[in-house]
Amino acid sequence: MIAQSLQGANTELPAGDVSDGQSRLFIEGGSLFQSADDVAQIIVGFSSDRSPIYLGDVATVRDDFRDRTSYSRIHFRPDYELSSPHPHIKDRPTDDFVNQSAITIGIAKKKGTNAVSVSEQVFHRIEELKPELPTGVEVAVTRNDGYTAEATVETLFHELTVATVVVVVMMMLFLGWRDALIVGVVIPLTLGTTIGIGYLTGHTINKVALFALIISIGILVDDGVVVVENIHRRFELKPHLTFKEKLEEAIEAVSEIGAPTVLATFTVVLAFYPLRYITGLVGPYLAPLSFNVPIAMILSLILAITVTPYMAVRMIKLSHSNESQDLHETRIYRWYSAIMQPLMDSRHHRRFVILAVTGVLAFTLTFPLTQSVKLRVLPKGNDSDFLVQVDVPSGTGLEQTNQIVQDVEAVLQQQPEIINFETYVGTFAPVDFAASFRGTSNRGEKHNAEIRVHVTDKGARSITTENLVIQLRPLITEVVNRHQSVVKFLEKPAGPPQRATVLAEIYGPDHTQLRELSKQVRQVFNETKEIVDIDDSTRNQIPQMQLTVDQDKAMRAGITPTDVAETLNVLLTGSDVSTLKIPGEILPVGIQLRFAEEFRRNLNDLDRIQLPTSTGSLVPLSELVNQQPTYRRPGNLA
Repeated sequence: MIAQSLQGANTELPAGDVSDGQSRLFIEGGSLFQSADDVAQIIVGFSSDRSPIYLGDVATVRDDFRDRTSYSRIHFRPDYELSSPHPHIKDRPTDDFVNQSAITIGIAKKKGTNAVSVSEQVFHRIEELKPELPTGVEVAVTRNDGYTAEATVETLFHELTVATVVVVVMMMLFLGWRDALIVGVVIPLTLGTTIGIGYLTGHTINKVALFALIISIGILVDDGVVVVENIHRRFELKPHLTFKEKLEEAIEAVSEIGAPTVLATFTVVLAFYPLRYITGLVGPYLAPLSFNVPIAMILSLILAITVTPYMAVRMIKLSHSNESQDLHETRIYRWYSAIMQPLMDSRHHRRFVILAVTGVLAFTLTFPLTQSVKLRVLPKGNDSDFLVQVDVPSGTGLEQTNQIVQDVEAVLQQQPEIINFETYVGTFAPVDFAASFRGTSNRGEKHNAEIRVHVTDKGARSITTENLVIQLRPLITEVVNRHQSVVKFLEKPAGPPQRATVLAEIYGPDHTQLRELSKQVRQVFNETKEIVDIDDSTRNQIPQMQLTVDQDKAMRAGITPTDVAETLNVLLTGSDVSTLKIPGEILPVGIQLRFAEEFRRNLNDLDRIQLPTSTGSLVPLSELVNQQPTYRRPGNLA
């Protein structure tokens, strides 16, 4: 009745037009609400003495926000520059945490664009918009993947430079500076050409691509070393060669070791190239290895048989002392002979060395068994953020979930390594690739919560992110266990993401039996050491009340089951029955009709509901429905 009154009183329709002979006048009939007072002044009925009953007499009409469906806030230390997109790596704030309501905006770049340049353009635009922001609204940069990518690439370039210098220095110690320089020229030529070919073929420079170049450095100099060594050897055998004779001798030297050099190079190429045929998530991740390493090796072979011989002819100069010196008189030979000769002369010495090496090897093999050294395909990256997921029992209200999460926040605030974190209750944090693979975008229920935690840069702390999570896990687990809840820690994976380190899947047609089997499997996991963050996709059954309409009574009263369902939905959940057009605002505001909160807290409140019959009288809802307690089975997705 009230909904119909609101809809009827808030109507404005074109009624047509009239003509005065020279022009037409368009006419509109009806009126629209322009304020909450207008809504309160509509007549929804009459009393026994026929005096009007206004909506404001029987309802509270206010211009307010809808009921809260989620919480989103940020906790930060005031002495940390939160608005800077490029924080100083040595920053280590110490102030106590403060919190503030927040709206998070996640920005994703297009495929093929540069994350560094995109982030710089975004922050430049934000600086332009800051003067237009309302008073009290501030912008905080919680995550800048462009800065992270730039820092990672700079680190890898530094490691690439260090690896190159180490290789060149080692060659200088054993080959001499001239021979080392000849081989060293091959390194930048090979790396530069490999990057250029990658650019022309559409390959990007990423962490795995730079990693491929780093591991290629130690391999790609092999061809050049072999060629230079053989050329140097032949020059020593034939001193006082002319330039033309040196050129012919260099050609002969390359031809002499050409076949084994080519075979060794293509052996490495064939070892890495098949990586391109790996499918799934691992395939794209390893694709730079299958491209960059073979290309670098082939280029190093080409340079070794072209550039290296030419530079060897030009730069290798043998002094008279080098020409006449006997091999047995060299320092390296005397040093090597002093070590090996006793082993060759004494059987006991040989046995002792063999037993010692065998013992050391056996001792090192115990490291993985005792976990003294952890074996991993790829080490964790020691990133500066991780995600905490909290799942309270299904059916828990938003406010109670928020209180549980606040207990978790209190634990995080005690950690000096944490600089800020964002909390999302009833919704999910901005999704990255790893979180998307785990299905976090489906976590939008009132019993779900996520906390994105940011720690100081690895240059300002002595503990790794992994060890920090290990310290926090028992503290937070103790908190959530008091509320029969589950907590999971999601760190950025070193390689392709995965649902879980250990995943057991159970299939079958009987959902009840699946629930029992999953409990048994979960118990096995609970009893297994080193397994943490145990969860399953089943959820506790949510109690519900099924209201079955008595068809006979309802039809006698002229009420359909649809009328009952729609009335319950409007009064309990709320429904927009009309709109309010406020002058000066672009979008209209919905007029929501709903029971007050104090009248929808328990089942007894349903007795207050009365439905109008076809004769105009009212019949209580309790006379038209039968209540049947049951359970609603939650979805299967964790």
